Amino acid sequence: PLARSIAGPVRAALGAMERTFEQAARFEPSSTERHFRIGLREALEPSVLPELSQAICAAGPHLSLASARHDRPRLEMDLAAGEFDVALDVLLPVADRVPHERVLTDRLVVIARKDHPRLRKMKRTGWTLDAYLELEHVQVSSRRRGLSLEDVALQSRGRTRCIRLRCQSHAAACRAAASTDLVVTLPETYARHVLERATTQVVALPLEGITLETYMYWPANAASDAANRWLRDQVRIALRSRR
Repeated sequence: PLARSIAGPVRAALGAMERTFEQAARFEPSSTERHFRIGLREALEPSVLPELSQAICAAGPHLSLASARHDRPRLEMDLAAGEFDVALDVLLPVADRVPHERVLTDRLVVIARKDHPRLRKMKRTGWTLDAYLELEHVQVSSRRRGLSLEDVALQSRGRTRCIRLRCQSHAAACRAAASTDLVVTLPETYARHVLERATTQVVALPLEGITLETYMYWPANAASDAANRWLRDQVRIALRSRR
């Protein structure tokens, strides 16, 4: 009698589970309701979100996207717990069981105000590493202290630069460069998208052999999740268009 009384609810629950698994295996963007969460650092948002949000909004009316800053030491745990569907960052010391791939290789450029007097003179006399080091710089870092990528590269060559301002935000650094004689060194994909052409200019970084690589991370248990695979494809497409 007990088995007969619960047969209906159990059958319904099993049917719901089966439909859920089928939906995860198929994933139809045009009809599925899904809220994606992507872990991004502030500097990467202008390079990823415009094209990615456009693709997601065009794919289906019930798809949405949230970008949030991730904590690097907790990334592996957050992915496993489902806090993020994917995350983008530099190469991190994560376990081998965390799938990841390189999705973007960027170079660094220098932003300065349009009428920067010393930079204008240096362009005539030669834009060299010595000329770059004669300038005063903004250093961008999310950490409280420590060297940035360009400073590590300079230190390996026995050189240092004069840092007059250290801040967390690339946008704030660009504003500072636009209104002072300070210059800021940034990834090119970010610099090209936030550049205020009326007030600032972009020049190459006179330092060879330095690139910034971005990796995409996703949960180890997402191999059978068609929605996650679809999202990863959209991220690749968005970054490819930026390149």
